[in-house]
Amino acid sequence: MALSARDFFGLLLSLAVTSTWSLTPDDIDRIRIGSNIELPVVDADTPTQTNMDVKSITQFTDIDGRRWYRFDGNFSDQKQAVVFMHVENELVEVESAINIIQFRDIGINKKSLWKIDKQRSGEVIYDKLHYKYNDDDSEDAEFSKDAAKPQKMSYYRFECVEDDDLSILIFEWNDDQFELLNLEWVDTAKVIIQ
Repeated sequence: MALSARDFFGLLLSLAVTSTWSLTPDDIDRIRIGSNIELPVVDADTPTQTNMDVKSITQFTDIDGRRWYRFDGNFSDQKQAVVFMHVENELVEVESAINIIQFRDIGINKKSLWKIDKQRSGEVIYDKLHYKYNDDDSEDAEFSKDAAKPQKMSYYRFECVEDDDLSILIFEWNDDQFELLNLEWVDTAKVIIQ
């Protein structure tokens, strides 16, 4: 069957449109322990890609039913890697941890965090940048690491005032165990699942 020039260019255009690099929600479900995720290096002066070897997968379910994922592993240089993915309006959004931080780095402790959460307002400073508490994206949830039985946890998000690509995400795991991560949004179009 011969294609006319018009049909041929239409086919090429449809292939170009459908073969974009954007992740779909189904792509998240394809990620398994041992998968590789290629993504842009965050907090770098020169744009470059790196590979992450997935060692652990945690699924979160918020009280409103929204699901999101955490992938732990190592980058190709063997540094610890933490990447988050969630679906917002049928689009996948990706964040990567820049730094693992401590309460002292942001000038608060767990009691002052609980007070900020109770008041639904507050601010912290990290690396000379201001981060405002985001009450809409801080809540109780359940998590299941590597398909284990779900457990309860809470998380608290602070958005950077000066740079909307940055945030601080604080996890409160069982028994008042806290984990603080400085995150940066990743260009989803450059994320490839291998």
